[in-house]
Amino acid sequence: MTNLFRSLWMIINYKTLIITFLSIITTYICKYFNFVGDLPITLIGTAIIFPVVFSINSAYKRREEAIMYYASFKSNLISLFYAGKNWVDRDFEEYRKNIKNVLQDTMQNVVELFLKVPSEHKQFESKIYRCFDEISLFIQTLRKANISPGELSRIDQYLTKSVTDFEKLKQILYYRTPNSMRTYSIFFLYSFPILYAPYFAYHLKDGTYPIIGYTSAILYSFVFVSLVNIQEQLENPFDQIGEDDIIFDEQELQIVLDSEARDSVENFKKMHNI
Repeated sequence: MTNLFRSLWMIINYKTLIITFLSIITTYICKYFNFVGDLPITLIGTAIIFPVVFSINSAYKRREEAIMYYASFKSNLISLFYAGKNWVDRDFEEYRKNIKNVLQDTMQNVVELFLKVPSEHKQFESKIYRCFDEISLFIQTLRKANISPGELSRIDQYLTKSVTDFEKLKQILYYRTPNSMRTYSIFFLYSFPILYAPYFAYHLKDGTYPIIGYTSAILYSFVFVSLVNIQEQLENPFDQIGEDDIIFDEQELQIVLDSEARDSVENFKKMHNI
């Protein structure tokens, strides 16, 4: 039940109350001064509904893409770890420890980048690129561990894919849905109570059921503000504010990095003459 109320508050919040209050007040004022008119309701769909729904769809697609890129990024880091752990002999044990530490730092800095305020992004970007540089140098040192050129090429591809996924995630973080579209939607949202107050007051002419005009104003306000709130929750899938944000679970990667069953790897190699 607590989660239900929390979800509702994400959609129906103080903005809903403000717009609803303005709709009721302006409708009453228009009725009081007999400033009424039967305005075309299709204008609402063109001016508000279409831009908001377009923004929601765009934000949702960005979120889905971010999930796929983040999963691919983690899988490539894990592949790098397995290569450094299992493809080298016991004589090069320090290689496994080095790659583990670098991958831990990489993942930690990536998470920090997406959670920090924009003013700190450049700082963590530099740290992440430094980690990528260390991974690249680590791959070069694997030549000393008797890794074949084909295996080195495959490991280098893991790094390339990791960098590519990171860049795609970063662009999703920096570039949102069109700002002009969102500004346009918000402008008409807050103008709606005033622009359409004569329309709702028009439905108050019939003194038999005056509640219909106020009910219409309230319902329209709830629907429009709720759509805008949903769009804002989806806009940044990394900020950990919305319920549908991407969850950065470093624990998952840490479980893999802590799997140091080196003896079982050596036994497997001996058994199969690897």
